[in-house]
Amino acid sequence: MSVSKSYAAALYAAAQSEKLGATELDQVQESLQFFAAQIQQNASLRSVLCGPTATLSEKSGVVQALVSQMRLP
Repeated sequence: MSVSKSYAAALYAAAQSEKLGATELDQVQESLQFFAAQIQQNASLRSVLCGPTATLSEKSGVVQALVSQMRLP
């Protein structure tokens, strides 16, 4: 399993544990699939998020910026 799919699965499981409704879970799943696809399609982004050169804080900042730009929940 790829790194992006592992994170997506973990986030989806976390959403389920919050007891979200089916519609909300579907929205989370769609958003995660879209986000994972962006990582898969962008080698530079994948390198930053999966590589050893960026700190955890830097990676978190990149993810937060992406989520904001993509208007993901």
